[in-house]
Amino acid sequence: MHGKVKMSSYDIPDEPELNRLTDFFKVLGDPTRVKILFRLFQSENCVGELAEKMQITDFESKLEKLKAALCAEMPDTMESVMEITKNLEQYEILPEDVQTAKDYADFLMEKENIYIDPQLEDYTDLEGFGEERMDRDGAVQTVYGFVVRQDYPICQLPEYMEQTRLFSPLTAEIYSRDDWGDISNESEEVSPAELCSYEDQIQKQILKEYMESEGDRGLAAYLDNQLLARKIRCMNPTVESWHGELWGVLEVQSYGSLSEKELEAVKEYWRGQESDGWGEGFEQRPIQTPEGELYVSFWNSGNDFFIVSEEQLKGMEQNLGMQMKY
Repeated sequence: MHGKVKMSSYDIPDEPELNRLTDFFKVLGDPTRVKILFRLFQSENCVGELAEKMQITDFESKLEKLKAALCAEMPDTMESVMEITKNLEQYEILPEDVQTAKDYADFLMEKENIYIDPQLEDYTDLEGFGEERMDRDGAVQTVYGFVVRQDYPICQLPEYMEQTRLFSPLTAEIYSRDDWGDISNESEEVSPAELCSYEDQIQKQILKEYMESEGDRGLAAYLDNQLLARKIRCMNPTVESWHGELWGVLEVQSYGSLSEKELEAVKEYWRGQESDGWGEGFEQRPIQTPEGELYVSFWNSGNDFFIVSEEQLKGMEQNLGMQMKY
């Protein structure tokens, strides 16, 4: 049967989680919000049809507001999500033309029926006023537009940047060049230790993979998870030598430190990019070396593949060294 999902015991949460979910659905308040919640986890291409079947005239706007509120608040606990959902009416998505601090100032002035004499406009710092009010009101920019909450300001992201570095093993092969410059049809495996001598060439090839559409965000530009997309400033692949071997590295810059769940989500995203996205394209590009054409893979299907943080990797090395001493 098409579309039928086989359930297993792993699909059922434990008792505490079930209790939290029960409370969560209680605070949704009405069937419309429950329907919206389920709609969040489905595709976007049938909103109008689904809304018509549900007889909800403003379904799409409610869905948009819930997504915007979650994106603005970036909740990391079930309790926070419950609070946001319960108070959804407190959130407002500002008009699309509000893009800057000055736009926000103009929006507030029009909303409060405040008008400035044209002769005084040159002496009025609307940009500064808008910045001050955005900070005071907790206006947050999201992919859905600026979002504000009426009863209290939305918490802003930390101003400081935190760097997280994820390491994974590299695999490589080289097609050797003979004395006449011809490339062999058969490849030879290149070990992580041997790859260290090609670090500069690999770094140059990584830079060639950059696309202008990514701006300064790198692979973060393709994040589907809007909560992560707001918190993470940029994600860039690189390589680094460690203990005589060359490793694949993802450098992640985020506004404040990543929670454990956020870090796991980043790892899962990077695994997908390594296997089917950025990494799949990279491993197909020959890297020219004096010895021949080198092909480097950031991912492999073997049981020895893993993604760990820099602290975990170097901690593993230190622990292994201590064990060998004993």
